Amino acid sequence: YIRKNILDISITTDLIVGFPYEDDNLFNETINFLNKIKFSKIHVFPYSRRKGTKADLMDNQIDEQTKHKRVKEVLKLSEELEIEYMNKFINTDVLVLIEKFENGIISGHTENYIPVKANGVESDINELLMIHIDKMEYPYLIGNKL
Repeated sequence: YIRKNILDISITTDLIVGFPYEDDNLFNETINFLNKIKFSKIHVFPYSRRKGTKADLMDNQIDEQTKHKRVKEVLKLSEELEIEYMNKFINTDVLVLIEKFENGIISGHTENYIPVKANGVESDINELLMIHIDKMEYPYLIGNKL
């Protein structure tokens, strides 16, 4: 519903992997869900035990090696989904809030928080500029001021 009504929306999520009882089947269900939803970015963290919490006392704690492996798998998927999402903007014009200038290059973020770089000048900082996107050099879209 959201994607049909808000063109090019960026939907992100935070994910904790390795919570007690997360077996391979549950983790694979999570991966399948992430692929189905196609988040534009996934922030992933391994579950960390905290003394005094109910989860700390639970059986079936997940070992650190498995948690690390799962974090890496989700990060890889996140990058793939992010690249897929960013590629939609090649050969389009995007509005960018310019945040930085360094060595003739301005950088900032689109309204859906995609990082963009282009040629510019220091006075472009804090301006909203229309940038034509020519290509992607992950993790940035690269373009030219209009």
